[in-house]
Amino acid sequence: MRIGRSHRRLHELERLDPATEYERITRVDGTLEFPWDLQQSLSFALFRTYAVPSIGGLLYETGEFERDAQKRHDDTVLILDAIAVEGI
Repeated sequence: MRIGRSHRRLHELERLDPATEYERITRVDGTLEFPWDLQQSLSFALFRTYAVPSIGGLLYETGEFERDAQKRHDDTVLILDAIAVEGI
């Protein structure tokens, strides 16, 4: 009998110690089970940042909002991916 990927991940998660292996648990659970949710969280986090008057004003004044919104998104993804791969 073949064990599906989700069953293997569940068994892996069950063997991990939450007190010491919380980063691995978060990585497996978040990236494999909830990738869409993580993407939406990133979008909302960036949207919220733009809504802060001081930050939004600075982005508008410097032209960063119009010119480099995608770059800000991509850079944030790179930072969060580095944390997910390398740990906190």
